[in-house]
Amino acid sequence: MERYCDWFGVRFEFLLYDVTGTFFEGQATANEKAARGYSRDSRPDCKQVCIGPVCTPEGLPLSFEVFAGNRADVTTVEEIVESDLGLRPIYHQKTQRVEAHILVCFLALALWHTLEMWMSAKHLGTSARKLLAEMATIKSMDVLLPIQRAETRTELRLRVVAKPEPHVAQLLAHLGLHLHTRGKIVENVVEKIAP
Repeated sequence: MERYCDWFGVRFEFLLYDVTGTFFEGQATANEKAARGYSRDSRPDCKQVCIGPVCTPEGLPLSFEVFAGNRADVTTVEEIVESDLGLRPIYHQKTQRVEAHILVCFLALALWHTLEMWMSAKHLGTSARKLLAEMATIKSMDVLLPIQRAETRTELRLRVVAKPEPHVAQLLAHLGLHLHTRGKIVENVVEKIAP
């Protein structure tokens, strides 16, 4: 928590708590928390669970709880859950899998807000989606080099990163990020199975 205070100026004087719901496609019979309740998604036909995140005033998520879907006091954090995380709908049916799915989405939200706060501290705005689109233009590839040692033939795999476009290189420099200019040996790669 101290690092967040130092890096981003996050305040912990008070925390925000809200409750929202997310619905299931299907019957969700294997999930004891799935229940019909007030649906802000206009899906009273679907069972749902309620999620209660705890956030800083800056929007950094710190914790969450998962409740039964018939909880009465549902309000919304729909903009975060729907647009940034793509949480809805949930196709998992078992309680543990649903809670694991929500945990992964929560962690993604924490990383997303951390990225936005980092960008803001570097005076780059807060459009994480735009930054990721710029970073996606950086290309890398694996070069396979055959190696023959005595009777054994193997391959050496080198990962090489292409030189980024000038505006992306400038962005990386502003963020204090450096790309490796030399190839990196990659070991223990899981082979891709051809369709």
